[in-house]
Amino acid sequence: MFLLGVTGSMGCGKSRVSKRLVELGAHLLDSDQLARAAVAPGSEGLRRVAEYFGAEVIQEDGSLNRRRLGELVFENPARRKELEGIIHPQIWRMQAESLTRWQAETPDAVVVLEIPLLFETGAQRKCDLTVTVACGEQQMARLAERGNMDEATKRRVIAQQTPEAEKKRLADVVIDNSGQWEATEAQIQALWGQVNGRQGKAWPWPGAE
Repeated sequence: MFLLGVTGSMGCGKSRVSKRLVELGAHLLDSDQLARAAVAPGSEGLRRVAEYFGAEVIQEDGSLNRRRLGELVFENPARRKELEGIIHPQIWRMQAESLTRWQAETPDAVVVLEIPLLFETGAQRKCDLTVTVACGEQQMARLAERGNMDEATKRRVIAQQTPEAEKKRLADVVIDNSGQWEATEAQIQALWGQVNGRQGKAWPWPGAE
């Protein structure tokens, strides 16, 4: 099994690249989806979040009030670190469960670990190869097309992330997604040719055997 870590700044297309790799035959572990599952109603993660942040982050239906939680942690590094300390172990546990199953069922699989904070959390150490999807100056224009976040919030979120130049420097492979999709597709095909059928050494992770 070969573990491919995919990251990139917000709006640069890492999810689209990951989905294309799935179409080519890879498995996908999306850390954003797993993070939502980690704090689903009735979960241990949600119980611990409520215990630390208080009842104000729980809605009447028992689900997490993501907006309120975001307000509490957005510009508070200590609280954000505490939240990550609750959620990240849950994500790694769910990832390990899937990887254990896939190792038994499809040992030659390529698994994409889509992780926005790949380098920030040290998750690159759990991958055989890392990829940064970059889009340079196109980032703000693409975020504007989404329309789900005001300009000031976008800039605050971007400011808290590792700069794209640093993500590119740290990655084993950089996919330039600043132009036409056809050019990106060619890079994805080249990447797939590099990893498909290749056996990695990252799995099993220490303590996950």
